[in-house]
Amino acid sequence: MDNQDYLESDTEDFYGQIAQEVYSSPSDQFPEASHERVSKQTAHDSFNPELKKDMTIQEAVKNLVLPFLPAKSLCRFKAVCKDWNRWIKTHFLALQQSFYFQKTCGFFYQCPDTFPVFISLDSSAYGVACPSLHFLPEYVTVRATCNGLICCRGSSGDNSYYICNPSNKEWNVLPEPNLYHGPESALVLAYEPTVLNFKVGYELVCAVPMINESVVRFEIFSSRSRTWRVVEAVCSDLMGTKLSGDGFYMKGFAYWETDYGEVLAFDMSYEMYSIFPLPSNRGPEGVLTECRGELSYIVPYKLENDGCLIEVCGGMGMNLKDAISFPIGKMAKEGDDDEEEECFRALPCLSGDKFAVLVGWNLVVYDAKENSAESLNIRSIYGGGRFLSYVNSLVPVSHHEMFNEIRGVSAEN
Repeated sequence: MDNQDYLESDTEDFYGQIAQEVYSSPSDQFPEASHERVSKQTAHDSFNPELKKDMTIQEAVKNLVLPFLPAKSLCRFKAVCKDWNRWIKTHFLALQQSFYFQKTCGFFYQCPDTFPVFISLDSSAYGVACPSLHFLPEYVTVRATCNGLICCRGSSGDNSYYICNPSNKEWNVLPEPNLYHGPESALVLAYEPTVLNFKVGYELVCAVPMINESVVRFEIFSSRSRTWRVVEAVCSDLMGTKLSGDGFYMKGFAYWETDYGEVLAFDMSYEMYSIFPLPSNRGPEGVLTECRGELSYIVPYKLENDGCLIEVCGGMGMNLKDAISFPIGKMAKEGDDDEEEECFRALPCLSGDKFAVLVGWNLVVYDAKENSAESLNIRSIYGGGRFLSYVNSLVPVSHHEMFNEIRGVSAEN
């Protein structure tokens, strides 16, 4: 028996089980997939039973299941057979998977002066090849994430920006920006997965406070042109307040919090900005995030009997949308109780209807649909850093050939 026959025989039950799921109710099989972003014709062609009549079970699994799986699972499935190994390594499947699989799988976390770590919500299903980002040419600080891509900044003299994917260890270095991006500059990484373009296109938006001026300028890097561009819009309405840190991207907008309790929003299509207030109950334990498809501010409260109340404020007016309570259990922690009290805050929301709260040394994830809570102990890594949501994607990021040239020019300057 050759190797191919052995693999087919050994995985017969596996194919049979998958086939039943694929042919029974495909619309319910992948609830997290962004079907609304696919044209009706594309969705019809993908799951039309008439088109699947001539498919073998192996072809059905390969074409209709693999694009919906996380990167870690796909890397394991390379060992099924040579055909799968070749297919999973293709650029086309990577683009398919980055489009169909957009489920938040965990958080990237980094303490000051340490290497980043990946906190997986399910270590058996989600993981990355190199969470410490050692494949980059220097020590970096993780600044932003978006749909599987990570933006980092180097620690050397030129403070280069890197865009990378730790799932496949691919990376790219960006050219030097036009403006001076000092320590008060705030970033947003924007990437919208698509299957209609073979070239991955992303943008990095930087809100740059100008030195000796009470204004903020916006500079954008585009991967399509590989150039930085300073936009005409100048924000002069922050009245001397500072941006609280890096922001996040959602539906064509970049969002940053300010120290004054406001949100700076930048429309990336029209390149215009706006400012609106956060809810009155904002605080250091709250978080500005995407929740249920809209911009939201999450505020957690401790309740008696080991419970937690989450208030969800949303929309441009940041009005109260929902209040959810759930048990968080005993906070098992040795040491100073006062230190434990400081470890209570909301984290960016997860896919679907899931909320994450840091309670002591535990990361508590509550599923509002299932009315269930799970706890993950992170005592060994927690030290007051920032949690950035991450999607376990195979989105390709080519190592650009201009890296050595850029490095050489920077060294000369």
